[in-house]
Amino acid sequence: MIEQKKELADSIIGAGEAWLTELSTEQLKDVFSLSSDAVEP
Repeated sequence: MIEQKKELADSIIGAGEAWLTELSTEQLKDVFSLSSDAVEP
């Protein structure tokens, strides 16, 4: 999951922070959320 988020971030980050405005609400939730499978018990 974290690798997928890193790949997503790497694919859209350009110069500066303007890339944030290009993301949909769903994409923002995905980038900034931590799923239960990303945490080891």
